[in-house]
Amino acid sequence: MKAKPFLNLTLALLMLSIPVLAQSGKVAIVDTNAFTHPEKGIKRLIKAAESVEREFVPRWAELAGMYARLRKELEKLSFVGPIPTDPQPVTPERKRELKEATDAIQRSIEQRQAAMQLAYTRRTKEVTAPIFQEIRNSLEAFAKSRGIAVLIDSSKSACLVGCDEKDAIDITQEFIADYNRLNP
Repeated sequence: MKAKPFLNLTLALLMLSIPVLAQSGKVAIVDTNAFTHPEKGIKRLIKAAESVEREFVPRWAELAGMYARLRKELEKLSFVGPIPTDPQPVTPERKRELKEATDAIQRSIEQRQAAMQLAYTRRTKEVTAPIFQEIRNSLEAFAKSRGIAVLIDSSKSACLVGCDEKDAIDITQEFIADYNRLNP
């Protein structure tokens, strides 16, 4: 409940400060989510993300193979009678062994998936961090050259004031085109 008064105070301050900021320069909106759009985004950023994807293809394939193996084991476990491809009879002890094997495979998949996701996130940050910093610097220069004093990232905040005028002050596509032109 303490967050609500803080949120109300923040919104009130933001609404009071927008006219002051607008008098000192333009206020514009940019949608940073659009930077990664496959066709309309920033080409260097998209290429960097694709390179990380390619790096992890063998790991994803290995994980897919483990899932296929798990499905086969689960099929064996689901048979009531004898398993056509398995010469061993299905006894309660055999069912318990199959259950333990499927549980072990499942745990292994979960561990590898968590490790791979962590490695993927880390590698993505390593590859894209310098590009994001360059984009930030270019965005600041772009805004400054157009007399924009305040730049709001619409992907991280909700539109509070002037929502119908969003298209009039949205510089996202103009910036992406300019950045792609200057940084092929």
